[in-house]
Amino acid sequence: MRRDAIKRLETVANEWALALAIKKGANEEEERSKSQVEAIVFGSYMLNVHCPGTDVDVILVFKQKYVSQKEFLHGFVKHVQGLDDFSDLLSIS
Repeated sequence: MRRDAIKRLETVANEWALALAIKKGANEEEERSKSQVEAIVFGSYMLNVHCPGTDVDVILVFKQKYVSQKEFLHGFVKHVQGLDDFSDLLSIS
């Protein structure tokens, strides 16, 4: 279940970053051919010492130049908070 949530977060981030890149004039075909975001898992889940009900610590690395810190904090974070898929999202900048 957690693995699915991590993959879903990475998918949502990739879709959001791709849409932003295209909006900023990037070549859609070229951008679709590469991953926009990598989800890096750390903490207790990565060490396999987690318990039921504990959180999952994930860092999202946006690989492309199209996403600024402001866009991430005011765009992506709000986008994810509006989805039913995730709860208790904490953004650290």
